[in-house]
Amino acid sequence: MEKKEPLSFITTMPLIEGSYKGNVDTLDEPCATGTDINILWRGFGSALQKGNQMRLEFFVKGDPATQGSKKAFYIEKIKQAIVTEDCKRNKPWRSDVRNEAEMAMKLQNWALTDKAVSVSLMFYLKRPKGHFGAKGLKTSAPKFHTKKPDTVKLARAVEDALKNLVWGDDSQICMETIEKIYTEGQPGVLVAIQELPQ
Repeated sequence: MEKKEPLSFITTMPLIEGSYKGNVDTLDEPCATGTDINILWRGFGSALQKGNQMRLEFFVKGDPATQGSKKAFYIEKIKQAIVTEDCKRNKPWRSDVRNEAEMAMKLQNWALTDKAVSVSLMFYLKRPKGHFGAKGLKTSAPKFHTKKPDTVKLARAVEDALKNLVWGDDSQICMETIEKIYTEGQPGVLVAIQELPQ
């Protein structure tokens, strides 16, 4: 099986307390506030000019949740419609994403923007026990997570958490890359956002 390449890093940007350094596929080295680290952008190439545009990068630990579907029920007794979501983990996950973003914004001097932005989301999901054998990870174990949850629904939950905090409206997302792979280490999502040249 071809060896999986870790997401590369270059040193320039500070990350938040509780973030991680090195190989984000294992995420086993906690680093303190102010550690210099920066995500090497994937998929955007020369379209991103790393000049005066604001940039924001952070990692959210935990099992990523999807946006899910919403259902509305009208209750005659109170004359009001109640909206529910079918993914119970959605609210706490969005809260985690928002909290990490708020801390990163303070340390990386990001302010709510009304400009066009690019977004990169790398989701790390736990491998099932069936991927492991007596000698560790099986050579037949896949790299990419091709089961549910859907990639787009995972992204939607993160986008909704960051709306009106990092950007004003989702329509500002003009470039986006989304990846979903298995990890033997810390599950979560690696988020990288940058304003696009106007």
